[in-house]
Amino acid sequence: MPVLKLRGCTPEPLGNYLKGLGVFRLIAEQADPLARAWWKDGVLCLHTRWSLDDVADFFVKGIGEDDKPIYSPTPIFAPWGGSPGFYADGDENPKKLIAMIRQSSQERLSASREAVKDIDAILQRQAWATVPKKQRKHLKSEIVASMRLAWGAHAVDWFDACVSLEENAHYGFLYGTGGNEGRADITNNFWEMIEETIGLSSPRANARETLCASIFGGPRVGGTSKTAGQHFPLAAGSSNCGQEFFGSSSANPWDVILMMEGAILFAGAATKRLSQYGKGKAAFPFMIDYLATGEPSTSINDEAKQDGQIVRCRAEFWMPLWQSATSLPEIHALLSEGRLQRRSGEKTEHTLHAMEAIKTLGSSRGIETFHRVGLFERRGKGYYLASSLGFHATSGSSHSIAPQLAEIEDFRQQIYLNLRSGPGIPDRIMRSRQRFHAALATLLEGDEKGAVSTSDALLGVLAGASTIEREIALLKDRSQILKPCPTLTNSWLPNHGRGPEYALARAVAGILPWGESSSGDGQRPAVESIRANLLPVARQGRSWVWDKTTRCDVWARGAPLHANLAATLRRRLIDAQRGGGEGLPLWSSHGARFEDLLAFWKGTVDDLRLGELIQTLSLVDADESNGDSIEIQQGRAEPTPDLQTGAVWFNPDGQAQTRLKPVERHQRELVSERELQSAFELPRVYHLLKLCFVGGRLPRRPVERCALGRSGAEPFPTVCLDLLSLVEAGRVSEAVQLAARRLGAKGYQPVLREPDMQALEMDLNQCRRLAGMLLIPVFQPGVLAALAIKPEYNS
Repeated sequence: MPVLKLRGCTPEPLGNYLKGLGVFRLIAEQADPLARAWWKDGVLCLHTRWSLDDVADFFVKGIGEDDKPIYSPTPIFAPWGGSPGFYADGDENPKKLIAMIRQSSQERLSASREAVKDIDAILQRQAWATVPKKQRKHLKSEIVASMRLAWGAHAVDWFDACVSLEENAHYGFLYGTGGNEGRADITNNFWEMIEETIGLSSPRANARETLCASIFGGPRVGGTSKTAGQHFPLAAGSSNCGQEFFGSSSANPWDVILMMEGAILFAGAATKRLSQYGKGKAAFPFMIDYLATGEPSTSINDEAKQDGQIVRCRAEFWMPLWQSATSLPEIHALLSEGRLQRRSGEKTEHTLHAMEAIKTLGSSRGIETFHRVGLFERRGKGYYLASSLGFHATSGSSHSIAPQLAEIEDFRQQIYLNLRSGPGIPDRIMRSRQRFHAALATLLEGDEKGAVSTSDALLGVLAGASTIEREIALLKDRSQILKPCPTLTNSWLPNHGRGPEYALARAVAGILPWGESSSGDGQRPAVESIRANLLPVARQGRSWVWDKTTRCDVWARGAPLHANLAATLRRRLIDAQRGGGEGLPLWSSHGARFEDLLAFWKGTVDDLRLGELIQTLSLVDADESNGDSIEIQQGRAEPTPDLQTGAVWFNPDGQAQTRLKPVERHQRELVSERELQSAFELPRVYHLLKLCFVGGRLPRRPVERCALGRSGAEPFPTVCLDLLSLVEAGRVSEAVQLAARRLGAKGYQPVLREPDMQALEMDLNQCRRLAGMLLIPVFQPGVLAALAIKPEYNS
């Protein structure tokens, strides 16, 4: 049995793909039930008992001396359409074609004659044949239902691929809207093409040449001037589609015939889309809603609007490509299950759902690739063209990101359903929505192709979700539009560094809730995690809700980063005075390193990116630790070294120099040489002031020639709002003196002398940046004490 390569049947454009399925379906149903087909090297391969010449004979005149088997066209009619040939006021050309079918004696047209006979009988019985066109519009649903009940098996195959009946008819858009593309009736085009090729009375002379050109990719001379429809965009005739400014329409009639025969495999069915108790809803194989995910030729404007009536992309199809020899019954089984069910068992409604689903479905059905195609409105209203949106392999696995996708399932479903273009939804929100969907697509494609690291893609999704939240927060009716993103786990965050901006943002976003509320609600902290300072939200269990009465959200849109950091610090200190708890609400288990703090002080970090990352990482739940566990972590990870600060000097370039090697404790490096240099280069006043703004207990007082951990008896710092105000006002000398007195009262005598503190001067802009730095938790607060506090004498 030979293997035929159908070089005219390629995965794209969509018409060529459907044409390949049409050839396979017709050969398997009418000529060789044992035929097998698969995709290889960009073409459809056909394994059949017939040779290349036999296949051509089958379609044109029949195989062998007795002309059997022979291609029998599927009865493709749409008597509910705008201009069929079944009515008294119908167009003359369709009426002529229908009359030729009625009068034909060819055996290959027997099924079509039976279908025409059934249609005539129904129209006569219901007295619909003479009803004017304008009145027939109101009878369309009744005509559709009557035809479905009366037609035979062959005609029903076409019907189910075209229309699915519920309370109202739903269309499988491979055939337009019930057999119409705009004003054109594609069923009339089908029979006109049949007449041009095999003929309704006798075959045409050049039918074999155009057939071989269509199926096997051979040359052809000329073609039909009739439109090839949405499936062959370049053959439809349009601007920039030819050698001149406007290309003329030129299609191979066999392309259209076989394409329509192939689309019949995509028959619709009613399926329980919501749950096992849900109401059945029409579903066509691999047909879903389109979402803009960053493709160059598309935009957010192609998506469905709020009312669902204005749609520039009718549907999106995911066409399966398989590489193993497959029979027609197996293809029927694949397409009958082609609902793209996701791993969770939930329905697949749109592009991103499909990207998840193809991995499971593809691996279980032997599909290696899916070709994504959208039917877009182009060249004016009423004209839809099939555009390729890329190929998606199923070789990857989404197991690694399945937990993260499950965490945001409800949130992204809200975005899909509620954030649609229309009244009350500004364009800025739609742009944010598109960026979020593009980030999700990158995550899924990166997981499948390895083009982008999973950690980077996850961070991109977090950033997209945070941007949407910030935009929604500006709306008055935000509670009715979108709930805040739920609390997410640490699995969203990368385990390794992403530059100083990421490290600083992680430190700020990881600041924990603190204390107990004075309102008597023991379940609510006095000061929430940092997220409540960024947006008007409040925590309810593990969820967040919009809060119209909150005063905690002080992060101002468009304000300088240092101003927002200082405002957040002030708000948290004020809120701490209204509740009960020890220490300050400033502890984070992911403190910043001095190298990153120095970059912030010097202004070499990207403030805009840092601010966005703080918003982004705040969606991840900080480790909610009680006071005891904070002390345990501080005692284990925050010892105070002896840095011998007298052995430090600065070279002419301002670089800190020291004779010390990296500090070690228990044969473990405590502070690296690079960290030491960065700590020395920071202003000494910063170390002193920051000791007044640390979370948990103060670090242990330094001891000469020793690196010691906390004893657990160190005092807590007190709220220092006045100190923060002095720094913001540029009165740094007064602020340092006040900090020295308060630390001295707790037994921490500063290294700086009183005259030196009185003589301190600092630029106002530097003071304000210093005030913002005081919010950022430090990874090694013991180094602050080693640099700013006099060490105890070691006897």
